[in-house]
Amino acid sequence: MSYLHLPLFQALAPTRRVLLAGMGGGFDVFSSLPLFFGLRDAGKEVFLANLSFSDLDNLPGPQLHPSEDGPVANHRATR
Repeated sequence: MSYLHLPLFQALAPTRRVLLAGMGGGFDVFSSLPLFFGLRDAGKEVFLANLSFSDLDNLPGPQLHPSEDGPVANHRATR
């Protein structure tokens, strides 16, 4: 049986868009990649999201945020 015949995918059959969200560690989003590609191949528009419990504002380096033209790096001044 294909994993796309599980009850979860039957429940998602009428949907057009699906959000796969993780909440820690990064492996949850990584582990959702087979679902991402399976749903995308089934014609769904699929989005990946991740909630971080880290203090991201105090990390060095560029901060990415969405814009109308796609992701944009917001380069912060050195503290």
